[in-house]
Amino acid sequence: MVVDDARYVLDVVTDNLQCNGANVTAVDSAEEALDILQRERPDVLLSDLSMPGKGGYWLGGSAWGSAVVL
Repeated sequence: MVVDDARYVLDVVTDNLQCNGANVTAVDSAEEALDILQRERPDVLLSDLSMPGKGGYWLGGSAWGSAVVL
């Protein structure tokens, strides 16, 4: 899973991972990511730490145990 509020970053990272064979769920907010994490279990969670509202630090703490947080 990739989480970033900057659309161009989200697109570049997602495209790069997909070109290398990864299945990627891409979202633009920590809240949306946490909602998805309650239903899905990605192998890796890659998140922007500094997003408006609740950011990557909040998401990492909230998702602890749901994924490998980088």
